[in-house]
Amino acid sequence: MTALLQRRGRWTTAEVPPELEEPLREAAARWGFPRAFVRDLARFLSGMEDLPAEARARQRVALIDRSRPSPQARLAVLVLERVEDEEEALYPHPRQAFLGEDGAFREAREAARAYVREREGVWARGRGVRWALEGLPEGIRQLEGPSMGASFAAGLLTLFSPSGIP
Repeated sequence: MTALLQRRGRWTTAEVPPELEEPLREAAARWGFPRAFVRDLARFLSGMEDLPAEARARQRVALIDRSRPSPQARLAVLVLERVEDEEEALYPHPRQAFLGEDGAFREAREAARAYVREREGVWARGRGVRWALEGLPEGIRQLEGPSMGASFAAGLLTLFSPSGIP
C-alpha cells in the first residue's frame, strides 16, 4: 500500500500504472476488497481527486439513526457513480471506508447488484459502481439491515438504463 500512497505525478485514468499493479492486487486480495476500491482509496489517501464518473444517479433513502436515546428516521442521498472497473464491482466511495456494514446490508447490496447484472444488456461491460451516502447523519457509523437493497437496485437500473428504470 505504501507504493500506492507514494505515487507521484498524474494518475488521471482508471488504468493502474504498471509499477502499481502488483501492490494493488496484493492489497485487494489481503483485505478482500475489489481492486477498484483499493485503487480509489489509494488515490483518496494520497490527496488526489476522484476518477471522473461516466454517469451518476442520486436518490433519497431513509436511515434509522440509533445513536440517540430514541431512534429517529433520517434522510440521506444514495449516490451511485458509474466508473471504469474490469471487475464490475459495486463498492463504497473511499470517504466511507470506515463506515461499517453488517452482513444483512452487504447481502442486500450484493443481491441488488446481482439482480441488475442478470438483466440482459443492462450492466455495461467493464464498468463498476462507486457508491456513497451524502448527508449521512453524524451519529451513523454502521449500516445495518437489508432495507436499502431496493434503493440500490432502483439506482443501479437508473444508472445503467439510458432512459431510467426499464
